[in-house]
Amino acid sequence: MITENEREKLAMISGEEARENVSELIIPIDRTAGSEAEHEGARKVKGKLETYVDSCELEGVPVTVYTKTEGRLEVVFPVQVSIPCAATRLAGSGSGTVTLLDAGHGRAADYNNLGSDINSAAVLATCKSPTASISERASMCLEARNHKASCLLYNTPEKDDNVVSAHVSNINFPALSISNRAAADLRSLLAEHGEVKINFESNLESADSTTYNVVGNIVGSKYPNEVIYITAHHDSWFYGANDNMSSVACLLETAKIFNKYRPRRTIRFVIFGSEESGGKAEESAQFGECGSAGYCKAHYEALTGQLDEIPICIINGEFMGYSQLMDAMCSPELIPGAREVASDLGEYARAVEPTPYWYLSDQVQFHLRGVSSIMFWMTPDLGTGRRSPFFAFYHSDGDNMDMIKAKALKKNAELMALMAMRFDSVDFPYSLETLRDAAVRGTGCLMNSDRIRQVYDEKVKQCLEEESREEKLRQILSLVRAVNMKIYTFVERGFVNKFEVINDAIEKLRDAANIVEVEGSIGRARDVLVTIENAARYLEWSREVTDQADRRAQVFLDLRGIFTAIDQQESAELVLKKIRVKLKEARQLAQNWSEGFEEALAK
Repeated sequence: MITENEREKLAMISGEEARENVSELIIPIDRTAGSEAEHEGARKVKGKLETYVDSCELEGVPVTVYTKTEGRLEVVFPVQVSIPCAATRLAGSGSGTVTLLDAGHGRAADYNNLGSDINSAAVLATCKSPTASISERASMCLEARNHKASCLLYNTPEKDDNVVSAHVSNINFPALSISNRAAADLRSLLAEHGEVKINFESNLESADSTTYNVVGNIVGSKYPNEVIYITAHHDSWFYGANDNMSSVACLLETAKIFNKYRPRRTIRFVIFGSEESGGKAEESAQFGECGSAGYCKAHYEALTGQLDEIPICIINGEFMGYSQLMDAMCSPELIPGAREVASDLGEYARAVEPTPYWYLSDQVQFHLRGVSSIMFWMTPDLGTGRRSPFFAFYHSDGDNMDMIKAKALKKNAELMALMAMRFDSVDFPYSLETLRDAAVRGTGCLMNSDRIRQVYDEKVKQCLEEESREEKLRQILSLVRAVNMKIYTFVERGFVNKFEVINDAIEKLRDAANIVEVEGSIGRARDVLVTIENAARYLEWSREVTDQADRRAQVFLDLRGIFTAIDQQESAELVLKKIRVKLKEARQLAQNWSEGFEEALAK
């Protein structure tokens, strides 16, 4: 229940004032990482924040700045017509007049259907996933490049029919994003005339630059060395009204409260640059989150408990100006407290475990260092899982002030502020019970599962017996760090519990081996194996693409050899041998992970 004191504080929040701040701060537009527009945007944000905080500064982080190019695309045969497009950021340069071919979804099988004679044609492909994941776009570019195409044209089904979105691929290959309507029109021309020629141009220039994080502090009145982070990012594609200046506006409303009603703990507001881009093409899977990654690298010792400063949690905002339906995605130890806040605020917010979108914003860089984390993200439809209508205009010039609702800003600023006030007001905002659930989930099949539970319970008992409040807090946070740093791993769909995915893989490999050995059915075994996390990539993409993608991502279990043997119709004996080799590898990996986790818990 919200107290009268909390109501008094929350009454300071103004949705109209927050909307005015969004309107002011989205100028200049297209504040891409390291650009002069982003630098000007950071200075404007600093000017707003410094009126509420004790200290405020810009912290620079090295990034790569990419010159904006609109891209150019026109049909020159059998008709002449210009097609709106957006050059994919971080993709390569190219131009020419070439034949256009329909590459379906841009997978290996689609190119096989085209035959071997791509002959430097441009290829048209529709993202298979409606939401077009980052890895999917990168793989589409790799597939087109490796088949000797000259350019990729692609569209994203989730978008509004006429919306042209800005995307990144981080692959050195020219790629142009087009609308769903334009893709349909091009396919109609191909169906009617058989041959279509286009003229395209995509130019990309890059240079070393700097992005700036805006860092402001309100020093705690009682525990100044304990820090609650409240964060958002200020860079954008196009206007970036909802993504993500809306969250900056909610942060400013929260800062307004803590400026008048001093917190017990230090509140550190960090508004990151370079969330959308800034990484070097082809060098890393991380093309964005460079501002937060740079901050975490510069402050690593403080974030991992090696200094006097104690990081309590991070509360990070995304997309807070369009809808009042928000998920507060939480690392496990914060879920009970966050659920209480969401419940007290009414029917619109809910606290949940991280979804696949968890890895798409800045709090993940803190989570990787073990810091308790929350990210606000628009709630998908319950039951259908469909995302908010906003995403039809996401990363396009449609993300403008038409997306921003004062009512949503007010409600979501209340969510951010009340979450921070509650976590500031209690000595220990962590649930050791839900943390334990996360710590032991998926460990049942591990050789040391009993030992993991025992060590965890011993550490909790030790924490509870500690008389010093600060030492108790530090010991609790050492447990939090161990779980958050050792339990989770990146896979293609985001952050997942590594023990759940490895045990799932072991079970399925074992089932597949039994099917081949007893029944001799390679087809049934293949159907089981394809359901293992990340396995489908080896069926959809060519070997060259998966080789390059695997070098850029954390692939915990490479199943390509098994699928190659199956697809080449090798003997059941050879397929079984390969499955058993991979099963042994998976069991060893599980053992290495579990021993590392036990060691981390015991520290």
